[in-house]
Amino acid sequence: MVRYFKINDPYRLLTLFLFVAIVRVAVLLIGFPFTELHASYYTVESALQLGPLFLWLTKFISSAFGDPLIPSVVLSSLLVTLQAFSLNSILINNKALPQNTYLPAACYVLILSSSPEFMMLSPALCAITFVLIGINYMLFHLQYRGSEENILSTGFLFGLAILFHPPAILFIVLIYGIYLAYSSTLNRRYLLIAFGIILPFIMIWLYFLWQGQGAEFWLNLAQSLGGAERQMLIPIDELLVLMALPMLIMVVSASQTFAGIGLTNHQIVTQRTWVLLLLFGVGSVFLNDKISSNSVIYFAPTLAFFITQFLLSRERKWLPELIFIVLLLWSLGFLLLPKFVPELLPIDYSMLK
Repeated sequence: MVRYFKINDPYRLLTLFLFVAIVRVAVLLIGFPFTELHASYYTVESALQLGPLFLWLTKFISSAFGDPLIPSVVLSSLLVTLQAFSLNSILINNKALPQNTYLPAACYVLILSSSPEFMMLSPALCAITFVLIGINYMLFHLQYRGSEENILSTGFLFGLAILFHPPAILFIVLIYGIYLAYSSTLNRRYLLIAFGIILPFIMIWLYFLWQGQGAEFWLNLAQSLGGAERQMLIPIDELLVLMALPMLIMVVSASQTFAGIGLTNHQIVTQRTWVLLLLFGVGSVFLNDKISSNSVIYFAPTLAFFITQFLLSRERKWLPELIFIVLLLWSLGFLLLPKFVPELLPIDYSMLK
């Protein structure tokens, strides 16, 4: 399997899309329940906890389709495939790995197929799409000194991510940290980043203002970040169990390469960008009003990057194949055990039902 995805052939993405689609169709056929958490995305009461753009999306799905289950699964499949493609493109364009390969996309898909929650549309799943595209713009600017439009686009995309999932606000620190540490960007461009972030907020606020709800827009955003009581739907230790295998591989890989020996300066910057994404992703977990598997979606790009780095650096050809098969079994096992043998799973999804 590793040999198959190591080939630099875009048609490998078609294989991954088929895998994503088949897994999600199987989930629908075997009858995973539409959990209470996801059902809450489609209620009026959710307005205080969701970003306004995600709230609009769920309203559209409800009005257009009635039952949101199938549209939610279809949209999540498309987003995961798009995100896998975006991640892979970022790594290829920035020569972040020893060779151009579609292994990062494959690892990303496996990670986001490891929990029943990942099958459904969620605010974090929408937001990570814009975060990845924003990181692509950011790394492009660091490598080629992009235009001011590039800077503005970076901020705008992260602003959209926040409007889908307010805890993504922490990634603003990531943008400024990377630019301050690794670029010689002009001072006025830092203001341009801020304007790019604020611009989608102004656009959405003007609509709310036109509806006579301008003040409610800001109150709801503030409520989504700090006003609601945190609900631990899945305990932190169980979330760590869910991500234990990919995180273990990541730690081993990072410990071998983090010193940057043999890497170019831009490869080091790219690697550290993924590390910071993971660290701020950990912080964002605690800004969620309902902490569950969806809260760790931001971990996926970093885990996929370091797992790929680990697989490509093994000298014994059989070892990456074995590890990839173990990852596949881990992903499908954690996905299907809640339905067939829940007593074997060290994660309790009962609060989601």
